[in-house]
Amino acid sequence: MPVTHVRLLFCEKMNAEALDWMSLHYRETLRSIHYVDAPYKYSNRMNSSRRVSLLQDPFVMMAWRCKQLEEIVVHGYLMDPHNLVGIARLRGRQLKRLEVSMIDWSGAPLLNAYNEEISTLLGQQWSPISFDKMPPSLFYDNDLRDQFVYEMLRQDLRQ
Repeated sequence: MPVTHVRLLFCEKMNAEALDWMSLHYRETLRSIHYVDAPYKYSNRMNSSRRVSLLQDPFVMMAWRCKQLEEIVVHGYLMDPHNLVGIARLRGRQLKRLEVSMIDWSGAPLLNAYNEEISTLLGQQWSPISFDKMPPSLFYDNDLRDQFVYEMLRQDLRQ
């Protein structure tokens, strides 16, 4: 059965190898990926042994391989701004939604330049989601998390 949508919710540790595997095996069908976790709870929760074996960001590889990919939502994982530009270049205007909340600006101090380039590549105004605009459920309240997951499932069932 072809996979079109993947939702990884509150997993605490990212399995980048699994994301890489999905991008290899569902490159013709995958349309949407959501990786959602609590920000800053576990730093960047990718297993360090996996980081060594995977030299590329798994979301960049998905953007490159998955020809139908039109939605990437990442909360709770620190993104490199260069990788976000790469994703925008690879998917262009076909990417209808690129939503991220955590960006490592330490090596790239020109926030506005990155936002403008990504906006141009996507053909729409773009900026990262600020913490005050994120759903409260993405923080530490388990009851709110349950409600977030329930609402996401309801939305998926309506589509």
